Amino acid sequence: MRLHLKHITPFLLLTASRGIYGFAIPTREANTNSTGSTTKVLVLGGGVAGVIAARTLHEQGIDDFVVVEARDELGGRLQSTLFGKYVVELGANWVQGTQTGNGPINPIWTLAQKHGLETHISDFYGSLRTFDETGEVDFVDVYNEAVDNFDSYVNYAGDRLSKELVDLTARSMYDYIGKKPRTAHEMGAEYMNFDWEYAQTPLQSSGIATARNSNLTFEPEAGGFSDVDMMSIDQRGFKTFIQQEAESFLQPEQLRLNTLVNNVEWSDSGVKAVFSDGSSISADYAICTFSVGVLKNNDVTFIPDFPDYKVEAIASMTMGTYTKIFLQFPQKFWFDTEVGNLILPFIKPISNSIMVVHTHTVWTLRRF
Repeated sequence: MRLHLKHITPFLLLTASRGIYGFAIPTREANTNSTGSTTKVLVLGGGVAGVIAARTLHEQGIDDFVVVEARDELGGRLQSTLFGKYVVELGANWVQGTQTGNGPINPIWTLAQKHGLETHISDFYGSLRTFDETGEVDFVDVYNEAVDNFDSYVNYAGDRLSKELVDLTARSMYDYIGKKPRTAHEMGAEYMNFDWEYAQTPLQSSGIATARNSNLTFEPEAGGFSDVDMMSIDQRGFKTFIQQEAESFLQPEQLRLNTLVNNVEWSDSGVKAVFSDGSSISADYAICTFSVGVLKNNDVTFIPDFPDYKVEAIASMTMGTYTKIFLQFPQKFWFDTEVGNLILPFIKPISNSIMVVHTHTVWTLRRF
């Protein structure tokens, strides 16, 4: 099926995610001496969504486009850095869901294999040791029960969706089916199954949307890929798969790095992106792949503003945040399992105004 641009809206919004080894394609410098240039399609953002949007245009015979990226390389939140002697990932780190049999394949996994990305399977639940304030305590069975509880919640969410019932928070759905954690171990197990996976608490999360996300990623019977998580340990960086994919079709004149978008003017007659250096590019169409975080924080001004339904959708989504802490030791002293989980239960007040209520720590261990 061919892509005919005259049949699509002048401004397409894709809400998408946003080193040591750089991207080899040369790029033209930001043009500060001219008032602007023109192209057929502007692709705003050079993360995975932006690169694949550009590739799709190319595959459909549309090569009059420009990809605009604020950073000095493509990849969005795929960012890596040197830590000691090794490259580690500051952002995304896993291919979540690969393929089951001849079923659907995760397109990220396709690209990872195509570009020879080195990965390591993460056995989060089959290779786990657990600890609390007394030291090592085996409550893996509680984690297994938490997995079952999550499955029960997902089934209930699907039932509500099929009956066209109103959405609830995931916390409300858990509680409704009687899956409410009460002990410190149960809370920690639910945390690893939910909060750690989605970067939000069940109380902050849509019950139906989260369940659909899980199904469409991990459950082949529901249209997903597989329950396998592949961790990138490639010393070129996880970003390699999308940068090499871009290198396979992008030409220098189609890429503009180090270009920060200040505002986007759009109408039925076209789109104009104005950059921080005063230059601009006008186009017949634009595909916006800025992350939810950029859109929510109004880092780019859209003139006119989006329609109410888009503003409402952006306002209703929250940008999840993960904190990564890398530690390097001169020698291996830890156990051989992939994952460790530390649960610190309720602690007495340390002052009249300060109390440590509950702490969960999850760490993954890897020896290079």
